[in-house]
Amino acid sequence: MSRNTLHIKKIDQLKDWLKQKEIPFRNGKGEYQILQICFDGKQWAGIYKRDFAKEHLTNDRRLDSLIKRFCRES
Repeated sequence: MSRNTLHIKKIDQLKDWLKQKEIPFRNGKGEYQILQICFDGKQWAGIYKRDFAKEHLTNDRRLDSLIKRFCRES
């Protein structure tokens, strides 16, 4: 897991941004996974809830550059 965090209120903005950039995503699986994002055209990585920081999410480190790009552009 990455140490990068995304505020839970920004998840809808992230989905809109992904649609705009034509980056595939789908709903997460299980109790903690919020969203899955296709980061290279064939592999999926997740964004997760955190037990100890309810208002922030964490992501698979393979999504770090994508999340940073979203934060810069929004």
